[in-house]
Amino acid sequence: MAACRGDLETDPDNPRLQYQLARAIVYHADRHGTSYEEGMVYLAQSAAAGHTQAMFVYGLMLSRESRACEAAPWKRRAAEAGHKSARLAYVDNAVGGRWSDCGVVLDADLMAGFLDAAADQVSGYYENMLLGALRRELAGLTSP
Repeated sequence: MAACRGDLETDPDNPRLQYQLARAIVYHADRHGTSYEEGMVYLAQSAAAGHTQAMFVYGLMLSRESRACEAAPWKRRAAEAGHKSARLAYVDNAVGGRWSDCGVVLDADLMAGFLDAAADQVSGYYENMLLGALRRELAGLTSP
């Protein structure tokens, strides 16, 4: 963590370095049962600066804190930026009702586009199985 802090001190506006420090803080906190709030600050900065992985992880962490409504736009931004896991997670969260109390409009075309794009990114049995399951679930929502 000290190396990450040192690097960020030399380049404080670098989203990649913000993300790396945030990741180190959050992983350390998970292993030691301590607070990861400082890590959330750096994740938020990195995500706001457009770091795709930070957008996705920030959304995950917000969800973990039961702040799903705040997580939705971050997961969507990461999905729109091409992040494979965000594309899959966005659709899963949306069709699973995770954001049903958040005013998130379920845009079937947007979600189908995320899944179509993810089809070029997934590999292996389980990722393809997940993609297929999400396609079926989305089709069930849009079928009469």
